[in-house]
Amino acid sequence: MSATICAKYMVERYTSRLQLSIRVLPLFFLLCGSLYAQGDNLGVAIIVGENDAWMIETPEGWNLDQRAALAAGLGATFVPEGSFWSSSPVVMYANGIPKSTDTVTVASVIRNDSLKAISTDAGTIVKRSEPIGTIQGVDAEVCYIIRADSMLCEAIAYINGCSGIAIIVLSARNAGDFHNSLDAFSRLVDSYEWITSDPERIAELKRMR
Repeated sequence: MSATICAKYMVERYTSRLQLSIRVLPLFFLLCGSLYAQGDNLGVAIIVGENDAWMIETPEGWNLDQRAALAAGLGATFVPEGSFWSSSPVVMYANGIPKSTDTVTVASVIRNDSLKAISTDAGTIVKRSEPIGTIQGVDAEVCYIIRADSMLCEAIAYINGCSGIAIIVLSARNAGDFHNSLDAFSRLVDSYEWITSDPERIAELKRMR
C-alpha cells in the first residue's frame, strides 16, 4: 500500500469517525501518561512498534498484564481472570512487525509462520480461518496452528497497517481451552484501532516505557 493511498484511507476512515476520535484522544493521552503504571487497570493496551502504535481492549473475563508483557518482550499480554501469565493454560498476546521493506506483507508473514510451525513439528496442522472484522474497518487474516498432540493450539490474527503488521495471538496448551477462548480472541481482535505512525509520537511513547 503506497503512502498516498494509505494516508487517503486513514483520512476517509477517521473523518467518518470524528466524534469517536474526540472521545478516544483524551484516553490516549491518559494512557501515555500512565502506560505501564495503570494500563492493567484501564484494560486498554497500547502496542508501540518501530513505525506505528495501535491499541486493543481487554475482552470481558480477561485481564491485561503489562508487567508480564515487558518481561516477555511483547506489546501486551492477557490472561483469564484469576490466572497468571506464568502458569495459565491459555493466554493471549499482541506484538507488531514493522514493514521494513516492500517484501514484508501479511501473506509473507503468514507463510513464514506456517513454515516455522511445520518445521518444528511435522505433524502440525496449519489452516486458514474466517477473517475477523475490526472496528478500524479492516479485516484481520486468521490462521490456526494446531500441534499433532494438541498440546499447543494457536489462533493468530494478522492486521495490515500502513507501516506495520499487527499480530494478535491466542495460545492454549489444550484443545478445550483453545476452543473456549475463541470468542474472547475475536473480541480482542475486533477492538483493534490504529493510533499513529508519526515518528515523534512513536519516540515519545517509547520513552515512556
